[in-house]
Amino acid sequence: MSEGGATTGPDPAASARAIYAAYLAMQALGGVVLWVLIDNTAFVRSGFELVSGRHAVTDAFFPADLVVIVASAVSSYAVREAKDWALPLVAFTAGGVIYPTTYLLAWVAFTDGPARPALGVMLVVSMLTGWALFGVWRLDRLAAPPRPDPAAKVWDPPPAVPEWDDP
Repeated sequence: MSEGGATTGPDPAASARAIYAAYLAMQALGGVVLWVLIDNTAFVRSGFELVSGRHAVTDAFFPADLVVIVASAVSSYAVREAKDWALPLVAFTAGGVIYPTTYLLAWVAFTDGPARPALGVMLVVSMLTGWALFGVWRLDRLAAPPRPDPAAKVWDPPPAVPEWDDP
């Protein structure tokens, strides 16, 4: 492709959007795979159990995780298609990941619960989701119209009205 004789490369914003969208899609898929493994594999479940022998405690996180899985998938679409509502949805998704990670961090710190492997997974997911949120925020800022210079005149007084001569 050339424009006025100059060759143009791929749009860096579109490339960045594709990367963030791919991560969010993988996060959604990873959430589904994780819950299938938790439900069907004793070894995986043991790393995510907050209270050994009481599956209902860990299972109680499933509805909220399902919301985050759906939000991740829809966020992926919104980021890839550069929708106006992508940033708030990615922020919602990040909050839905970071909040339980903070809870899990406190749980592991204050108890001798067996959920250390879960904390490791969630810390990585939280950092990557935060990275995606920051990237989408930057793309949103780059696409926004420039802010007015605060030192510039905001208002010009109207021109003086000419005086009329009465006949």
